[in-house]
Amino acid sequence: MLKVLEDKSTPTCLVAELDGKITVDEFRAYAAALDAAIEAGGGKASAVCLISSSPSEDWGSFKEDLKLARRDASKLTRVAYVGDVKWVAWGVEAFGWLWRGGEEKVFASGELDAAIAWAQGPV
Repeated sequence: MLKVLEDKSTPTCLVAELDGKITVDEFRAYAAALDAAIEAGGGKASAVCLISSSPSEDWGSFKEDLKLARRDASKLTRVAYVGDVKWVAWGVEAFGWLWRGGEEKVFASGELDAAIAWAQGPV
C-alpha cells in the first residue's frame, strides 16, 4: 500500500505511508499528489516516506517508480525516510541513487513529526 497521509501533508510537503505491496494505481495517485506539491512549491517540494514494513512492487509499479524518480528527483529539496533505521538506511543506500536530487535523512520509527519538521525546514 502506498497512501498519502493527507492530515500530515502540506501543499509543498507530501507525507506518505508505504506498507506491503504497492500497486500501479497507488503509484499513479502518489505521482499526481507529488506533481501538485511540486507545482504548489514553484517547482520544488519535499517528501516524507513512513515505511511501516518492507514494501514490495510488481514489475508495473516498479516501472512507475523509476519513471517518477527520473522525472521528479531534481525537484525534491528534501526526502525523509521514517522506519526501522537499519533496514531503511540500507534501502536508501542501496536504492537512493534513483532519487538523488536534494538532501536525504533517515529517522527512526516514531519520529514522523521530527521527519516532517526537517523536510519542511529551510534548505
